[in-house]
Amino acid sequence: MENTTFRNNFISEKDLPLHFCSGGFLCKDETYYLKRRNLNQYLLLYTIGGEGFLSYEGREYRLLPGMTFLIDCRKDHIYHTANKHWEFSFVHFRAEALREYVDSLHQGYGAVFTMQDPAAMENRMRDVNLLFRNFHPSAHHLAFGLLAEILSMLYVSAEAAHKSQKISEYTARVLQVLEEDYAQKLTLDDIARKSRCSKYYLAHQFKRDLGISIHECLTLLRISQSKLLLQNTNLSVSDIAEQVGFFSVSNYIQTFSKYEITTPHQYRKQWQ
Repeated sequence: MENTTFRNNFISEKDLPLHFCSGGFLCKDETYYLKRRNLNQYLLLYTIGGEGFLSYEGREYRLLPGMTFLIDCRKDHIYHTANKHWEFSFVHFRAEALREYVDSLHQGYGAVFTMQDPAAMENRMRDVNLLFRNFHPSAHHLAFGLLAEILSMLYVSAEAAHKSQKISEYTARVLQVLEEDYAQKLTLDDIARKSRCSKYYLAHQFKRDLGISIHECLTLLRISQSKLLLQNTNLSVSDIAEQVGFFSVSNYIQTFSKYEITTPHQYRKQWQ
């Protein structure tokens, strides 16, 4: 897809329910990286191809085709590629009339959505961008309705995903144990005892419910918690490794690099 971007420098926000700021279609290579905050706009971005990553409100998201994120650009955020290209369509906009709805989406479902109907979403994003090329107030009113439809699609997709992700009581117990005790040295026997279930049944049920092993889930949780400490504290890497349950700093660095394609030191520099 050819890279195309455009900005609205002609229509005033006054008396318009929606103000389009910029939008387009982009294909970025594996070196793309953007860090930003304090921009009084929303960003709606839909992944068409490749793979991207988003850091937002203390969470890390992997963005695959068919996934959409909606963020408030006043808050700290980073989005980037890692080893793959990333093809996406996007819209930057301001819409006070939609702020309450957007906030409720974030509170209920987070910032990233896997679309139930990716083709429909891709078409809607295309239509919004085409409308915004027409710098006329009537086009903006039409685009407001189209954007409201997109937000409804986000809600429907999030609600469907939520209903499909019902997990067993035993898996829920394991998740609670991991969240409470991730900083401790945990074996499968420890987790099974605290969850009051056979370790073999637990391991099978957990993998069936979530698609990953208990060990990998624990590792991802520890990495996620360590990233928050790297962002928000001056603790040494060795202290952070110990606080989140890695009892070898070399193992922590190796594991962090495996999942994040960067070292803890380099990750911290991105937030300084």
